[in-house]
Amino acid sequence: MSWILNLKEKAENLLDHIDDVAATALQKPVGNTSFYDDGRDVHHASLSNGPVNVLAKSDVLVHSMPLLNDGSSHKSRIPVNMTDNMSDSRSIESKSHSRNSSMSNGYLQIDGASKVGAIGSASDDQNGSVVIAFDKAEDRLDRIVSDVSLPSLEAKDHQIAILRLRIQELESSLSKSEALIRSADTKLANDQEIENLRHQLHILEAVLSEERKSFEDAKAEYLSRIQEVEKENVAVLEKLAVTNHELNEQKLCCQQSSEQLALVKFNLESCKQEFEEYKVKATRILQAKESTITALKQDSGEMDSPAQMVSFEELRAERDILKEELEKTVTSLNKLKADVQNSESQRMADQRASMQKLHQLEEELQSSRLNSSHYRLQLRQLEQEAKGATEEVNNLQRTLQVKLQEKDAEIKRLSREIIAVPSKTESETETEQRLKQVMESLIKKQNMIESLQTDKHSLMLQLERVEHMYREAESAAIRATYNSQNQGAHNGSPTPICDTPPNLLCLGNRLRVPSFLNGTLGKGILKQMDRFCYGVDTIMGHCGIMFRRYPMARFFFLTYAVVLHLWVAFVLLTYTPEMHTVDGFPRPST
Repeated sequence: MSWILNLKEKAENLLDHIDDVAATALQKPVGNTSFYDDGRDVHHASLSNGPVNVLAKSDVLVHSMPLLNDGSSHKSRIPVNMTDNMSDSRSIESKSHSRNSSMSNGYLQIDGASKVGAIGSASDDQNGSVVIAFDKAEDRLDRIVSDVSLPSLEAKDHQIAILRLRIQELESSLSKSEALIRSADTKLANDQEIENLRHQLHILEAVLSEERKSFEDAKAEYLSRIQEVEKENVAVLEKLAVTNHELNEQKLCCQQSSEQLALVKFNLESCKQEFEEYKVKATRILQAKESTITALKQDSGEMDSPAQMVSFEELRAERDILKEELEKTVTSLNKLKADVQNSESQRMADQRASMQKLHQLEEELQSSRLNSSHYRLQLRQLEQEAKGATEEVNNLQRTLQVKLQEKDAEIKRLSREIIAVPSKTESETETEQRLKQVMESLIKKQNMIESLQTDKHSLMLQLERVEHMYREAESAAIRATYNSQNQGAHNGSPTPICDTPPNLLCLGNRLRVPSFLNGTLGKGILKQMDRFCYGVDTIMGHCGIMFRRYPMARFFFLTYAVVLHLWVAFVLLTYTPEMHTVDGFPRPST
């Protein structure tokens, strides 16, 4: 830029030098200046001797000549005005026409003065000396004018032509310098624009890199979460295997206890039968013994012998022994009855508990099957939503990459256009318009980037929700598989997870969906409600992001809410309902 400023200073110095030379050349005296003194002498003589009209004529003759000097002095100022205005040639031509008209007017005034002087000399014979002096002055004036006018005019025209050529050359050089200055200014402006665009490009690249990092972090978190879920699934499956093993052991224990109970029952029945047989035998023996005792007692009255006494004592001892054995058998029988009753009561309690557990397990199995079917449906929906979300994220990445490529191409195109612009291509208005267009396009792109960022945040929130629902569905499915395996092991044959009966699915759907929503109209209402909730959710997310970014929006929203509440309170406090009579006409106010 320094050489352009030096060139500009040199051009200004050259123009000032040319103006000074032209002014000095035009301000030099052309003819003899004694004419003005002679004119003044004649004028004073006419004042002393002649009439008033002669004074006027001489005054016109004297004052007609300074127009030449005025024209020359005015011409000396022309180059200065030329440097200030672009239309210098037209002003020079107009001023030359005015100078020629002033000269012609001077000649006419001289001719008129000569005619009037002739008439005055014919009418006034007394002033002969004055007329003679006036004629001499007129002749002298004609000679001076004839000597001065033509060569001076030719010289001045020649000088004017030379000055015009020089002015045209200076104008061309000035226009070239101005074009160079404009081209340099445009180059500077374009360089600044390129720098601004590069700065904005760096900012966009930084934002894109940050978004990529955040996306990679989110992806890594998602993968880590999936790994954690898989680990949890493995742990749950191990726990499920352990519980299945414990359940099988408990089932074996139950079977063994049931077998022992059957053996106890069989032993009890056999003991009962033996007790009955022994009781019958004991009663028979006792009856026989009593009959013998009674017979012996009867015989004892008749004869008392020691042999009978001995036999009687033996029978009495046998009777006592039999009584003791009978008492022992009765006590053992009572113990066996108590044991049997205890075992039966325990068996009944165990049976009731097992039946209750069986009912609970059946109910849990049904509920788990219903939940498993429900969660399978939800899992499928969540998988579809996750696939849709991933596709949307991929599409957003593709669109962002395409837009960035378009921006890079546009920046390259603009840089090429700026480099390929010639020195005299665009004016300031065009550059301003282009700058405005570039700024508007940048603002639009920034708005698009912000909208894409908000969409990305909303998609991330949706993805987190889908992951949470996926976890819940997966845990529910695991519980359902656990319950189904338990039921299959209890029944003796393992049942697969996917073999759910259709009646249970229908029952689960009926439990999950109300009766008035089972038809096509209900499904349409559910879809509309889902869309409405999704729209409200997205709108609230956008509003939250806007309120978070722009504090003025929060302020205006709060002021609007406060004013609205105040207005509602005012209306509620000042409202007076219109009272009507029985006929329906308004009641007059009291």
